[in-house]
Amino acid sequence: MVIMNANIVYMMFSSIVALTSGETLRLTIADRERNGTLVGLCNAETARFGPTEDFYSITGVVVNAAPINGCEPLQPPPYPRNDSLVWIALLARDSGASGCYFDRKILNAQKAGFGAALIYNYENTINAMQASSLGSKVLIPAAMVTRSCGTLLQEKFVYSPERDSRFNVAFREYFSFDFNVYVISFVAIICTSFILFALLWAFRWIRDWRIRQRTRLSRSSLKKLKVKKFEKGTDPYECCAICLEDFEPGDKLRILPCNH
Repeated sequence: MVIMNANIVYMMFSSIVALTSGETLRLTIADRERNGTLVGLCNAETARFGPTEDFYSITGVVVNAAPINGCEPLQPPPYPRNDSLVWIALLARDSGASGCYFDRKILNAQKAGFGAALIYNYENTINAMQASSLGSKVLIPAAMVTRSCGTLLQEKFVYSPERDSRFNVAFREYFSFDFNVYVISFVAIICTSFILFALLWAFRWIRDWRIRQRTRLSRSSLKKLKVKKFEKGTDPYECCAICLEDFEPGDKLRILPCNH
């Protein structure tokens, strides 16, 4: 029973952890002129379509897309690359009804020759990117960043003829630790464990009490037993046959059917 309860608690904790996890990436920017020193980072959320797992194996250079909203065919990257870096298109999310779906933006970046796409929001939040009818055609990874992250990339880290490939962007898996969620989860698990333990203890106590009641002599039967006072020197027994405790003169004794 105790082992079963421990397994239940473990499954509950695993479920809570699973529910509090997200498909979030840590976007890092390394300066090649400073021996790869990290000069900036922000969070990104992968799209709900396309090969998002490819983010973990790519490093690239960010390029401002033209047009920036990506709803029309894009200009190609600055030049073909012959190294391990990929071109990453930086696109803007539309704030009005005149824009287009996420999958169209990313598909246009793919057709232009980009190896990945980043879409920055018009707010400082990250929203889930869903596909329309073109999602199955997307073959490059895509993710969304906040407006402030997109502005930072545009101002300091995108490709320019002067910078060329100085700033490299990479992606790492990021686990968002919410202290409050884990404290609440821990307290819930402790309380649940305590309740299960209390119920188990109460069940066993009631079971043992019922067993004792069935084997205990009833009050009416107890009254039928003969009662006498112990007199030292005249009684044949000077101690209890059950607990072996010595009798004191004047003790009231009940005589069992076996005469003890």
